[in-house]
Amino acid sequence: MRLAAGADWIEIANILDKKRAPLNPQPGNNNTGRAWAQYGGKESVQFAFPFTVPEGKMHMDVPLAEMRPEIDQIPGANKNWLPVGRWIDVSNEQLGVTWVTLDAPLVEVGEISATIPGSQHNNALWRQHIAPTQKFYSWVMNNHWETNYRAYQEGVVEFRYALRANKGYKPAAASQLAIGVSQPLVASAANSNAPLPSLLQIEPSDVLALTLKRSNDDNAWIIRLFGASGEERKARLHWSTRPPSQLWLSDLSEKPIEPLKEEIRVSGWGLVTVRADRTG
Repeated sequence: MRLAAGADWIEIANILDKKRAPLNPQPGNNNTGRAWAQYGGKESVQFAFPFTVPEGKMHMDVPLAEMRPEIDQIPGANKNWLPVGRWIDVSNEQLGVTWVTLDAPLVEVGEISATIPGSQHNNALWRQHIAPTQKFYSWVMNNHWETNYRAYQEGVVEFRYALRANKGYKPAAASQLAIGVSQPLVASAANSNAPLPSLLQIEPSDVLALTLKRSNDDNAWIIRLFGASGEERKARLHWSTRPPSQLWLSDLSEKPIEPLKEEIRVSGWGLVTVRADRTG
């Protein structure tokens, strides 16, 4: 565990020096020589995160949104294990904790429930309900299924996490933390007498720039704004240098579609692509 000066989160590195699970051929399965199937050597590795947050509610990061286990799942969705983007937050109205995963994208909520090896078609064996909980498991390794790649893990492996206490759930703050630790700043040499400012700042702070790049034609900046609060916002871009000559609503083509004014409407969990024509 590492706590760095000036940081408000804790870094965790779980390092395993793992032995390979033994292959135990089972009589009658005709699996001689099929080490990739691992019929008799199934294994699974989890790390538990049992947070003590009274009446804490769990929110999980998914692509360009968030979800609550059980509540936001459609009928028939898998409840034995769930994929997560960058973070999980467990909070009540006064306090909580944000958990960030850097290497392991699967979790089990409330209990170790990924216990169905192989292809299972009996619906009765699958988990039917996830009760409210403040506990989950990071599911980092398994060889439960027959695969066409190596079905075991061995050697030194590291799984990294970050934890930060909070004063109530704020999805934009969770995304900011997770992006910050998963995409760390790159240091470069600069003149200490004339430090370079950021190219731009975005107001309000819960509208995040997921992309900032030069356009493919090299005549503009492309900024993709994400409504990370879950609520509609009117965003403004404040440039540290000469502002662009024109802002345009754009898309993946990066072409100008519709002129934009100073305020840019960004819907909750929405993604808006802005083309900012360069002036020099």
